[in-house]
Amino acid sequence: LSELDARISEPATMNEMASAVVPLPNLAFRTVTTMFLLYGMLFVFVVAFTEYAQLPPIFSIGITAVFLAIQYIFGPALLDWQISWFFKCDWVQPNQLPQHLQNFVQRVTKENEMKFPSFGIIRDSTPNAFTYGRYPSDARIVITQGLMDKLLPEELESVVAHEIGHAVHWDMALMTVAALVPIILYQIYRAFIRILQKSGGGGKKGGKGGVLIIAVGAYLCYVVSRYIILFLSRTREYHADAFSAEATKSSNSLASALVKVAYGLASDNISAENSRGEALNSEVQNPQREATTGQILAPLGIFDPVSAKALVTSTATVNGGDGLLNKDKIKDAMQWELWNPWAGWYELNSTHPLVAYRLDFLGKMSFKFGQKPFINFDRKQPESFWDEFAVDFIFLFIPWLTAFLLGLTGYFFQSNGASGGAIGGFILGLGLGNIFQTLFSYGFEFLPCTVASLLKQVKVSSIRTVPARLKGKIIGKGIPGYVFCEDMTFQDETGYLFLDYKQPLAIFEWWFAIASNSYIGREVVVEGWYKRSPIPSFEVYTIKPPTSSGSFLEKSKSYFFRFLFNVLLVISGALVVFGAL
Repeated sequence: LSELDARISEPATMNEMASAVVPLPNLAFRTVTTMFLLYGMLFVFVVAFTEYAQLPPIFSIGITAVFLAIQYIFGPALLDWQISWFFKCDWVQPNQLPQHLQNFVQRVTKENEMKFPSFGIIRDSTPNAFTYGRYPSDARIVITQGLMDKLLPEELESVVAHEIGHAVHWDMALMTVAALVPIILYQIYRAFIRILQKSGGGGKKGGKGGVLIIAVGAYLCYVVSRYIILFLSRTREYHADAFSAEATKSSNSLASALVKVAYGLASDNISAENSRGEALNSEVQNPQREATTGQILAPLGIFDPVSAKALVTSTATVNGGDGLLNKDKIKDAMQWELWNPWAGWYELNSTHPLVAYRLDFLGKMSFKFGQKPFINFDRKQPESFWDEFAVDFIFLFIPWLTAFLLGLTGYFFQSNGASGGAIGGFILGLGLGNIFQTLFSYGFEFLPCTVASLLKQVKVSSIRTVPARLKGKIIGKGIPGYVFCEDMTFQDETGYLFLDYKQPLAIFEWWFAIASNSYIGREVVVEGWYKRSPIPSFEVYTIKPPTSSGSFLEKSKSYFFRFLFNVLLVISGALVVFGAL
């Protein structure tokens, strides 16, 4: 890209640049190949299961079809119900959308021979979007108020174009079908494990060895199938990005939106951004919307926050103009994904490609539209970060490493053949390892920082954190609109960040989820630890008002709960060891 960027001023080379863009792999071929591999593995083990249980061969086909049909038919309706009841979501008519967005969606859907999608708006300031449904003309697209507030009209169109791209490519149905494979493979694994436990030596056909081989094979295929699905999901994200760029005739707007939403970077002119949000808000307000707002039911709380979080972030992609975004800050945020070895591991386990790679892909697409790439990452890596990665990796597993070593030591020193020494050593090692890991991960020198300054950190991971103090405002829930979500979204003058609240007992998280509703819209000072994965996050230590005056609910300091737990674990392990000697 650096060479192409240097030549961009030469009009005669524009077509040459466009033709140099590496095309995406054929989506249909890759999808069919992936589905063949997934269902090939599934078929082998379903057949093995039915043969072992002496069931008719048609059963293997029937059970797969039933699972698939249930998921396909009832899945979207269930999500409709969950979103309507558990989130602050208004389902709006096309004429209740901003006029520019209504016109854009009508054009794109007409070109792709599909119906106008159903639209939902979650009244939360956290910017995000997702789509689901059974087939293209059954698509539902949900966007948040924060998305409308923070993006220009053409940016909002690109968000929706990306989501329409998922619908046009049948991503919703195909990913649902693909996700069925690991579910059934895992159930086969569990079924054969139960057979082993009950029979103690075999079943109707074959012995214990054959049952064990099938169980192990099913579990290995379960693991492999999960990574195949993640690979397919990442591939389809690239194609949805390409669809958005084609629909809007601009890949740069989508690239800048990824920066705003995925990195959480804000423009350098917050007041201008807020004024754009007010204009969009005025467009969507009308008597019909006011009437529906009063009909929104309060969340009932019966919902899996982990699944909701995965749902909300599964197809979050937006676009925006790059006029007010600081390119140096964008490059700062890209450094971690391009230089830190943890980034590749996280991407392997993610539904989405790393944002830096998507920006690179969109930059190559920009030549097709006669545009200069939105961002050209031209920085040279100053050092290798593999040594920090190695240390992080050791501390990630140090509780189990110390538990194994001390357990082994206890085994050799135990007296009279008792097993207390090994058990005591294992517990002692686990406790000590947890303390070592906690002390490595959590420091308490909370220095004043901004969101942008944290994003530029390269030596950071989920185990190696950066203690920091942030000052800004709580703008919404971590899961947009979900009242019973304990996590929140924080914003300062440079961007916004996901606040992760943790406690060892879920009841404390539920309590804080309810109490934290009063935080939204409030100015706060947050202390805690910045972590980095594909989605940057901030684990909360304390939340308090900027000054000591005024009433404000202060959050529990969850670090001490974990530290106390570890200390008690060590004491318990020591007692077991001494008791065994």
